[in-house]
Amino acid sequence: MEIVSFFVETFKFTVFFFSFFALAAILYRRYFYTEKNKIYAVMKDTGIINKRGKLPKVVDFKVEKGKVEYKLLPPYGISIEDFQNKFDKLEQSLNGEVKLLKEGSFIVLKVNKNPIPDYVEFEYISLPPGEVILGYSRDGPFKLRFSDEYPHMLVGGTTGSGKSVFLRQLIVQLLLSGNVDLYLIDLKFGVEFSVFRNSRYVKEYAENEDDAFRVMLTIKELTYKRFDELKKSNAVNTEEYYMKPVFVIVDEFRNIMENKRLKSLFEELLRICRAVNIHFIIATQRPDKDTVPGSLKANIAMTCAFRTRDAVNSRILLENDRAASIQIPGRFIFQFKDDIEMQSPFLSVERARLLIKDTFVVKREKLSGVLDLANGEGYEDYSLY
Repeated sequence: MEIVSFFVETFKFTVFFFSFFALAAILYRRYFYTEKNKIYAVMKDTGIINKRGKLPKVVDFKVEKGKVEYKLLPPYGISIEDFQNKFDKLEQSLNGEVKLLKEGSFIVLKVNKNPIPDYVEFEYISLPPGEVILGYSRDGPFKLRFSDEYPHMLVGGTTGSGKSVFLRQLIVQLLLSGNVDLYLIDLKFGVEFSVFRNSRYVKEYAENEDDAFRVMLTIKELTYKRFDELKKSNAVNTEEYYMKPVFVIVDEFRNIMENKRLKSLFEELLRICRAVNIHFIIATQRPDKDTVPGSLKANIAMTCAFRTRDAVNSRILLENDRAASIQIPGRFIFQFKDDIEMQSPFLSVERARLLIKDTFVVKREKLSGVLDLANGEGYEDYSLY
């Protein structure tokens, strides 16, 4: 009797076990075909189809934490360029951030459907000098380390797009990290960066073109001095021989591009100083072809594009129209190798001042009008607060 009961229970368990996995297989198959039909419909609607009416074939797909990855086998006449040409339509139809990769004969299409926050309050996260949280993407905080590969950054966007707040929180992060030197050039009448001028880490502060020229001459001298240090240490880069990160941050660099003397020096510095851990972050609210010529972009690896006035300005920054359609203040497109949409954290002037007050020192003005530290080094203990 006990043997019969054992076999009955075993049979019940076996039936349940196989029924469960059969149901799981049916649900997976149904989900697979749902996703498969969805991507087929998207490719058809966006025109990714060859002359014979054949679509790329879905051979596999994966789903994980709001991300979907399709592995596609394109038919004759379809290449990854066809997908890239329809990039904006793909993102709109798939309701997510799209990345494309070529793997042998296959095209891998990755879709990140996690939401981007519409608003983020600034929160300082301690990082090594030269590293910042650039913004918040679909994957959370986006960490960036300025280096020889990521040397300079262009920031563009119309008035009210969030560009100034972005620069403010970036500067605060750099100041709070310590062990950095900042040179601030504020050509919007010295208004935007004035809150930072008394920090011990701000070596020089300029608010007119004459002082901007003097600051850049200082940077040129520092650049050649650092190259000499590399030679003496028998090092080829700052990975082998550490040098403190230096940042030159310029608001409204259009004024520089319109000044022949400044422009020549500025473009020279962009070419040479990346190798010695000196980085430029330059911003403008009018990114036209005169302000951002091709020769300038060739020396700037990274772009942060906030809302632009029109598609023309967007194409100058990104070579696509995406920045013209941004609606949310503080939203921007970060472009390096790919386009990544992010939200910049909000930081008010009052809170910025409170966060960096411990870095403030008493400074005196040089005859040129550029502020410098009272003892030339920046480590006095004369707190203003």
